[in-house]
Amino acid sequence: MFLEDTSMAALQTTPPSISAAVAAFVGLALIGGLIGIVGTVVVRRLRNPVGKYRLLYGVVLFPYVLLSYAVLALTGSGAAFLTALPASPELLDEVLSQFATFLAAGCIWLVSYLPTVRGVRDVRDVELATGPAISKMARYVVGLSAVLTVVLTPLQVFSLASSPLVFVLALVILILGVLYASPWLIPVLRSTSTPIGERADRVEQLCSQAGFNVRDIRILETENEETASTVVRGPPNYRRLFVTSTFLDVFDDALFCRR
Repeated sequence: MFLEDTSMAALQTTPPSISAAVAAFVGLALIGGLIGIVGTVVVRRLRNPVGKYRLLYGVVLFPYVLLSYAVLALTGSGAAFLTALPASPELLDEVLSQFATFLAAGCIWLVSYLPTVRGVRDVRDVELATGPAISKMARYVVGLSAVLTVVLTPLQVFSLASSPLVFVLALVILILGVLYASPWLIPVLRSTSTPIGERADRVEQLCSQAGFNVRDIRILETENEETASTVVRGPPNYRRLFVTSTFLDVFDDALFCRR
């Protein structure tokens, strides 16, 4: 009985071969791409396709990527990918395995997102080139994978010796920590700049007119994308305003104030 239990545990903890892990990744990516293609075809035929694209991302594609991550994590695909690399210490293996799993799920997101770029460009009538859009999303995926790995790996190791309640509480604290740290995380994941000269004066004037009480401001570089938006992130004592460069180029002071 003991031997049977031991062999069962070994089977559960042994990662799949690298060929099986690659096959699982490719299969999940192809399904994600198909979902993206079908989704964008359906959304473009609906009323208010811009809003429906948000639903496609939030209700269909994102949950599918989470499911893909769960499949990759439960099957140990991240560890299987590492078999192609030289042996390393156990703790480093754990970190790299987590990063590989997050990155693989992020690549599935990229494959799912790719078919929608052209549709978003058409329905919003914006100059959104596919190459730069995917490049920016890839940077976001790599950065987010690194952040999640650094944050979640210690949490996972800690939870192995803790109760489920402690793990849930730690996860809640982690989520709140990420929300509070977002003023510093966004510049890591997105291209930003600090306004200077006339642009700085204009943004400060607009903040004063709109009643925004923030500590500092960052410009989200959107290049040729006509994505005009503003967002405030951070705890009450450190609120940072993010404004897209397109917003400053397109909208006037009155429109800013109404936001």
